[in-house]
Amino acid sequence: MESSMKNRKKQFSSPPLIVSTNCSTLKSLYVSCRRHISCSEAAAYTNPTTLPLALKEEEEDAARIYRETSKQLEDELIRLDTFSARFKTQIIRLPDGSYLSNFKIRVVVGRPSCFVAMQSSAAAIVPSKAGTNMSQVLNRMASMGKENLTHWLLKSMPMGDISGKDIVGIPVTPCCEKDILEAICLDALEKLQSLALEGIQIQTNDKEKLKRNENWERQGERDGEGVRQVMLIQLRDPYKEYEAVGDTMIGFIEATASVIEAGCGFKIEGVHMAGFVSRDKGVYLWCVSMTRDCSKRKWECVRNPDIVLGF
Repeated sequence: MESSMKNRKKQFSSPPLIVSTNCSTLKSLYVSCRRHISCSEAAAYTNPTTLPLALKEEEEDAARIYRETSKQLEDELIRLDTFSARFKTQIIRLPDGSYLSNFKIRVVVGRPSCFVAMQSSAAAIVPSKAGTNMSQVLNRMASMGKENLTHWLLKSMPMGDISGKDIVGIPVTPCCEKDILEAICLDALEKLQSLALEGIQIQTNDKEKLKRNENWERQGERDGEGVRQVMLIQLRDPYKEYEAVGDTMIGFIEATASVIEAGCGFKIEGVHMAGFVSRDKGVYLWCVSMTRDCSKRKWECVRNPDIVLGF
């Protein structure tokens, strides 16, 4: 019996049969892989939970970059959402009496639109002795010269620089019973914004789309029942801490008393934008106008002739 047990132990302890290399596909594959994988890498691949050190570092770097990018995008979305919610349709009055509004523009067709901010000073009344139409008013202003005119505008209509500052203001809604002059300005706000964009193109000598007139548009004489307001206009970039875009412009609003228009009892007759532009032969006062076209019953925007500034 002991001899039989010994025989069994010998049988179990005998080495397994090895297939000839000429017939072993597995061994050939193993040898082939060993030629391209180092011993350390081969050892690592034997454990599925262990990755090579280089791959670990690459994965950690990729994960870190992903986390940082996600955080930046999240912060940007929060900032834009806060900005849109606060200023999307709101007009605010700043401590210096000026107004800040935001409006959308589309810079490139087919691309998303973006916001542009417009700061406008509190309006002043143009005295009747300055002229009975816009051509006379601007010629009177141009005769003052750039330096004197600039000094008079800044003194009459102060407007603070809000670049890089926290924007604090009071929401404003048109209310004719309290301030009819403010109501007129707010009613003409969209037209002022459109003309301000045209003004930026003139300042930068960009290709102008408005048709030019050889002579000033014929405008009705404004009698005592009408009012002509003037204000300073400054476009700003809300995405860059409200830094100024272009030079300061001069806005005008012409309105007359009306019993037809419901509510406030006034009618906007014309909106104008003017500013300084330097050319080869000197400094000029440019102007674009948006006036009612009685025959077509719509608003028409035109480019008026430049006026040479005095010295």
